[in-house]
Amino acid sequence: MMSARIKLAGVGVASLFAVALATSSHAATKDGEHYHVDYSISAGCAVGKTCTVTYTVTGKGGFHVNTEFPTTAKAYKAAGTAVTEVVGTPTAQVSKEKGVVTAQVKILAATTVAATAKFAVCSDDMKQCEPNAVDLSM
Repeated sequence: MMSARIKLAGVGVASLFAVALATSSHAATKDGEHYHVDYSISAGCAVGKTCTVTYTVTGKGGFHVNTEFPTTAKAYKAAGTAVTEVVGTPTAQVSKEKGVVTAQVKILAATTVAATAKFAVCSDDMKQCEPNAVDLSM
């Protein structure tokens, strides 16, 4: 069962957004030995607009999402200038099978996407847990 709790979620997100300006949605994936990450940004993202950013993490190779890893979502400054701001409170839905974090961000400036997803996966026997910070760029 998925949980909407943010404090005890298995997917942590800290993002440096410099969001793509386009009329279609953008998506990217990253794979590690024990995880798979999907990242997407909603269609029509442009300066002055609010867009939806979503991260989905799944474990692989005998690993699952750590449901006790804290979740956060932040917009960082790039070269001293804020390029986005988080609007409202991000949501997190997490189970051992997958973790999904969704945030609304207002685009202040920029033309490319650069983000970091923070999360942890653990082996099914709980003998190994791996915190990860995965660069996601578009």
